[in-house]
Amino acid sequence: MQRLFLVVVVIVLGACSPKTSLKKTNDNCPVSIKQGISGKVVWREGNWRPSKNTNEKPQEQPISRTICIYELTKDNQVSKNGKFYENPTTQIIKQVQSDTNGCFEAELPEGEYSIFVEEDVEERKMLYANSFDTNMNINKMVVSKKKITETKIIIDYKAKY
Repeated sequence: MQRLFLVVVVIVLGACSPKTSLKKTNDNCPVSIKQGISGKVVWREGNWRPSKNTNEKPQEQPISRTICIYELTKDNQVSKNGKFYENPTTQIIKQVQSDTNGCFEAELPEGEYSIFVEEDVEERKMLYANSFDTNMNINKMVVSKKKITETKIIIDYKAKY
C-alpha cells in the first residue's frame, strides 16, 4: 500500500511540476538570456527585384556565422574595403556563433552596440553590415535593462535589388 501511495505521489508531482520552456523570437529562435540581443542571420543572393511572375520568389536561407558585437561604431571608425569593413577603432565586446538555423543570442549589459558578421573574403576575415542610422552608426543595436533586442541580420552582398 505504501509503495502504491509513493508511486501515485511521484506521478502527481511529476505532472504538476512546472515545464521549462524557452521564449521564442519572432523568427522562431529560442531565447534563454534575460537581457541582450537575440536574432537570426539569413543569406540572400540572386535577383530580389520585384517580378510579375509570383512563382519566382527568391528565398533567404538561415546561415551559421560569427556575429561580432562592437562598441557603437561610426562609418569613419572603420576601414572600408568594397562592401566590407576592417580594423574598427572601437572595442569588440563579444563574439557569438549563430546555429544552423541562423539563431543567435548574446547576453549584454545596457548600452549601444554595432553588430557585424564575419565573412571570409579573399582568404581573410572581413566584417559585413548593411545598415546605418542618420548619424552613420553602423548596424546600431540598443540594449535596455531587462530587455531582449531582437534583430534579423541579412547578408545580401550577392543579392540584386
